[in-house]
Amino acid sequence: MIIERLHEHIVEELQQNSRSEVVFVGVAIALNLVTMAVNSGLASADDSTSARPVLVVIMALVLVVNQVVVAGLRKGAEIKTKLLNGLVRMYQDEKVADYYDLTLLDAYKSRFRQYLIGVLATGVASFIVPIIVLLTS
Repeated sequence: MIIERLHEHIVEELQQNSRSEVVFVGVAIALNLVTMAVNSGLASADDSTSARPVLVVIMALVLVVNQVVVAGLRKGAEIKTKLLNGLVRMYQDEKVADYYDLTLLDAYKSRFRQYLIGVLATGVASFIVPIIVLLTS
């Protein structure tokens, strides 16, 4: 009975972790893309010198948000690994580990890397594109 409750709790935590990852990534990528568009518009403005302070502040905000997202993703991956390792140990103790494909652990790590690449790539683009626009206009 207590094993079943523990199993339910671990599974619920894993589900919550996955939902949090999706929210973190979605918000970060959306913010990066919107920021890229706004900053590109500011950089291409006729009077871009007055828009530069705003551009710098927005870029600093994006940098901070992306750092928070990356830290959150890393902590989430750490928590997920601990939960999954506990789940595997529980399955081993209950003699049902053969029914859990351990390659799923690698799949979760791969998904984390993909999320991280998506956030970092759009974050870098949100910096580089407005700078290019500023330098070429």
